[in-house]
Amino acid sequence: MFIDGIAQLSDPQVVKKPGKAQKAPNVPDFAEEAKDAIKYGGLPPLEMTPSKSCIVAFHHVHAVYLRRGNNIDQVFSASTVGERGVVVTERGKLLCYGSKAECSIAAYGTDIQHVDLKGGSIS
Repeated sequence: MFIDGIAQLSDPQVVKKPGKAQKAPNVPDFAEEAKDAIKYGGLPPLEMTPSKSCIVAFHHVHAVYLRRGNNIDQVFSASTVGERGVVVTERGKLLCYGSKAECSIAAYGTDIQHVDLKGGSIS
């Protein structure tokens, strides 16, 4: 580490990181939020948007956490499975979660609202 061009550590420890760790994460597009902030003077309404369907499928889910008694347990992890998962809900109740193979959306018909979580988590 250098401050004003002067080395701060006499014997620094250097750790090589894999190439995957060297990439910056994908940044979400906040264009709509920026428009709303201007439109509403910085205080956009916080009302929920009603679902267009009773069944909602969340795609590209990184992790799912569920309450079990007094604990909150991670029941799905994309890191463990090797791919991001799918979560299907009906009127807010969890129907299915897991990989695409474990949780086939085709089994729930065609009237489904799809939401891309882009690597987000559900709890």
